[in-house]
Amino acid sequence: MNKQSIEQLIDQKVSSNGMIETEIKGVQLFKLTDTIECAPAVYEPSVTAIVRGGKEAIWNGKKHLYDNSQYICCTMSIPIETGAPTTTPVNPLIGVYITLDTRLMTDLAIEIESASGAARVAKQGQNNQGLSTSTWNEDFT
Repeated sequence: MNKQSIEQLIDQKVSSNGMIETEIKGVQLFKLTDTIECAPAVYEPSVTAIVRGGKEAIWNGKKHLYDNSQYICCTMSIPIETGAPTTTPVNPLIGVYITLDTRLMTDLAIEIESASGAARVAKQGQNNQGLSTSTWNEDFT
């Protein structure tokens, strides 16, 4: 499946502004056609992949822009400012929202830590980010 196929699927399933549940637990599809100015919100642990349009998120003074070339991953609940200032009926925001299971993530982290046999020590000045963007490549698709 490619981005165009994902966009067509979402367009068929989501007829108007909003978000719908899929048959896959934790996976939702969304479509917005109205501009959304940046406003306070809370991001929960999730991955958001945009197939059309663009979004912005401001956290800790850093602006994260993401669109169909980058997805965003939030690893913990964080207060944030977010919006979709370029969204219009001609240029809708279309994407996939995947909830991350924090219990599963914790279990996996413990298992990885146990397998490595040593605790990781944060380097001085290292900032553990709860929010990051990554390039959307074929492996991610």
